[in-house]
Amino acid sequence: VQERLEFLHVTFVPVCFALLGMRLKLTLLSEPKIWMFAAFFVVAATAGKLLGSWLPAQTAGYNTRGWLRIGLGLMPRGEISLAIAAIGLVSGIGNDVSLAVIVVVVGVTTAITPPLLTLLFKGGTAAVRAPFLTPEHQQIQFDFASHSAARAMLQRLFEVLETEGFRVHLLNRQAAIYQLTKDRVVLGVRPEASSLIIDCSTDDHPLVNSAMLEVLAGIEHHLLELRRPLDAIALRKNVVQPDTLARPIGKAPGGLLNVNTLRPRLLADTKAAAIIELIEMLDDEGLIADRHDAISAVIAREEGMSTGLENGIAIPHGRTQAVDRLVCAVGIKPEGIDFGTLDGGPARIIILLLAPVDMPAPQLQAIAYFSRILNDQGRAALLACDSPEDMLDILGGAAASPSGPTRSGEPALSRSPLACLQWHGVSLDLHGSTKKEVIDQLLNLCVRSGAVTRLDEARAAVWARENKAGTGMEHGIALPHARTDAVTKMTCAVGISRTGVDFDALDGQPSTIFIMVLMPPDVTVEYTRLTAGLMRALDEKGRQALLAAKSGREAVDILAHGLPPTKP
Repeated sequence: VQERLEFLHVTFVPVCFALLGMRLKLTLLSEPKIWMFAAFFVVAATAGKLLGSWLPAQTAGYNTRGWLRIGLGLMPRGEISLAIAAIGLVSGIGNDVSLAVIVVVVGVTTAITPPLLTLLFKGGTAAVRAPFLTPEHQQIQFDFASHSAARAMLQRLFEVLETEGFRVHLLNRQAAIYQLTKDRVVLGVRPEASSLIIDCSTDDHPLVNSAMLEVLAGIEHHLLELRRPLDAIALRKNVVQPDTLARPIGKAPGGLLNVNTLRPRLLADTKAAAIIELIEMLDDEGLIADRHDAISAVIAREEGMSTGLENGIAIPHGRTQAVDRLVCAVGIKPEGIDFGTLDGGPARIIILLLAPVDMPAPQLQAIAYFSRILNDQGRAALLACDSPEDMLDILGGAAASPSGPTRSGEPALSRSPLACLQWHGVSLDLHGSTKKEVIDQLLNLCVRSGAVTRLDEARAAVWARENKAGTGMEHGIALPHARTDAVTKMTCAVGISRTGVDFDALDGQPSTIFIMVLMPPDVTVEYTRLTAGLMRALDEKGRQALLAAKSGREAVDILAHGLPPTKP
């Protein structure tokens, strides 16, 4: 209750006191009657505290000096008196005079108490009739393998002692200092690095050791139960679901995606090298404090269980002291990296997440977000990206934008990047049997749009992109594309091969659906949205419909809406 009300206390108490101060008429403090009333209340308050504490002090074994220390220590008036004054003013019982008197009483009692207590504590004279037996204090330290292990043991210790009737009090949130109390037993507990430190009396040492034995016994019992664990493989399989893009996907955690920590072509060819390369990107941006600690955290998480999922996705992550908020780096390796994925295939999309150890950070929410984004269409769109800006647009949710009809029922084609796709840029029967022949036929289709000004330069740009990394995707789709000054606007061509052509596809299968996109160098968002819309349309049903299309207009309609056209 105290923790939840702390915000109200911090917010409203200063406001209350400020309002009282604004109500105080300083001219009243110069009137003798105010000081006479205040002197009377000071005497009455002091007498009340002394008389009220005499019997309890005598019963507890204090002598006269101890009794006076207790009584005078209780004498200062503070926020309670001011709160009563506020209630009096609001209810109409109090007035400006009573407020001035209470303020004087608060000031006088607060000022005279310290010197009086100083006199009573001088000389070291005992305050009790018989000396108390003070138990010897002792600090016990339990060392664990890691900081996270110490925190886990701390939580388990709380559970054990709470069942014994102890109450847990948080004394310092930042330092994680706790106090556990029951009757006369007081334990101070705090984690420190990979250790757990408990302050207690010597008499309570057996209690602490017994509690820790109980904690260890409980953990041993849980380990025995975990020999029959949850099906971790099934859980990892369900992280990425193929149909999630059709539903609302939300947004990435604020500030997580940074164009400078996205890399469309990773240099690494091993899991460890990829993790290091991504962390170095974060380090170059000043997002981590200790590169080595971050690497150790992610590698340790990988040793516990691989973060390689299915469909070429890996999401290595870890919690580390090297960051103070959730940070992310994403890399693409078209050739793939062995990441211990569930389906045994190479990981082509690698998303690295680092979260702080002692602060809340939406790491699991980020993993869920990327898992929803990267379904069949999202993966294909991301793998087609040539620049960090393209990746940012896809990971930011561009692939989720619908490409179907508008609210008014008007086809979205005329309002979307798909407008660059025209029926005369479609060939339903490509005759080429090699990659070169297919590219040449697609370029000739692009020329029909009138946007290609220099065919040879456009061809060279396409081949330069192909030599950099193949554009053959999965499911028989290929997306040859290029940025070039040889076009005046973005243009698109679609071709279908009935026999299939080897296009160095990711899954090793021949490609049957080819979509070529040529765009000026300054086109970014439109291309990304075009790719996202096409990948959304080319799901299993869309691919079947496109292969069965009877005309170029029908093919354009399928790509624009993602569904076969309605028959008249």
